[in-house]
Amino acid sequence: MGDQPVINTSSGPLRVVNWVLDALYKVMMATAVLGLVLVVSVVSWQVFSRYVTNASASWAPEVAQLAFVWTALFAIAIGVRQRRHMVMDAFTSVKNRGVNVVLNTVAAAAIVAVSAILAWYGFDSLSVSYRRVFPALGIATGWMHLAVPVSFGACVVFGIEGWVRTVFGRETKDGLLERMEAVSGLDLTDPKNEEAR
Repeated sequence: MGDQPVINTSSGPLRVVNWVLDALYKVMMATAVLGLVLVVSVVSWQVFSRYVTNASASWAPEVAQLAFVWTALFAIAIGVRQRRHMVMDAFTSVKNRGVNVVLNTVAAAAIVAVSAILAWYGFDSLSVSYRRVFPALGIATGWMHLAVPVSFGACVVFGIEGWVRTVFGRETKDGLLERMEAVSGLDLTDPKNEEAR
């Protein structure tokens, strides 16, 4: 084990990269939470206005749709950063470091490749989607479609980060928990926070 390379993210340029990725993660998490609150609030208002006041708000479904798309796609990037996708769960039982590196490399390559393709085609479709308009809001549907390249671009970055941490560092499940605790401020070893883990 002594010959394994270890990434020291506490100093130098890697500290800045780590800070930027943590900041991106926090912004995406906050945006997803706010988006979820917005979806619930707007849909609740829509139900109330339709069945209580008999006056349906025409803007509500469009706002809910816009917020839902951004929330769902940011949640995918957040899941990649937290390594909450099923491919990683299947590899956690592998004890051999060499096999683990190969499996993690294949998984990371698949995540990064699929995310890059989705980001590219999402970006490519923006020119068409910015020509369409939400009727009630009066804004381009491109603002909704922009979530695709943004979130999958973040998936590419987070996928590469996870691979680098796993292959060149000593990223264990405990190390991942420590990093998640530092970002979230929760004690994830506490049984009360089991759901957050």
